[in-house]
Amino acid sequence: MRGRPRRSHAGAGERGQALVELALALPILVVLLLGILEFGMLLNAYLTVEHGAREGARLGATGAGDQAIVDRVVASCPGLDPARLEVVISPPASSRSTGDMLEVTVRFAYRSVTGLFEPILGSTFVVERRVCMRIE
Repeated sequence: MRGRPRRSHAGAGERGQALVELALALPILVVLLLGILEFGMLLNAYLTVEHGAREGARLGATGAGDQAIVDRVVASCPGLDPARLEVVISPPASSRSTGDMLEVTVRFAYRSVTGLFEPILGSTFVVERRVCMRIE
């Protein structure tokens, strides 16, 4: 007569082990993923500000006015809030001449998306890029 197969009791004490391991590892994974997200958003803002400053300086080097430069910078930064974007152009349009250096500085007040790094960086982090080009 065949009976039911006997079950071993070797793994009887490990039933909740996977749940405990998940509970210990999940917060670390979530913080890591949020950190990667925050870093990616900050890097995107940095590269966008750099692109906007370069485009503004390139337009200014051809003799464009200050308002045209500011408009180009804002148009070159499509993913950023224009209200938090600051453009500084030096020297003023009245004192520029061919051969001089034109400097376009773009600042953007980056606000944390996740709030993860606010204790370290503060509530806003200023991303700034400065580009100089010779006026043609």
